[in-house]
Amino acid sequence: MTGNYEKENDIKRLISFMVISILAFCVKSVIEK
Repeated sequence: MTGNYEKENDIKRLISFMVISILAFCVKSVIEK
């Protein structure tokens, strides 16, 4: 049960990282235009 919770946390962290990366990429694109 504990391992499953940790895996869920890792997935949320990974999704958060991806969202931040995409947002940063969009902001960078807008600034460069």
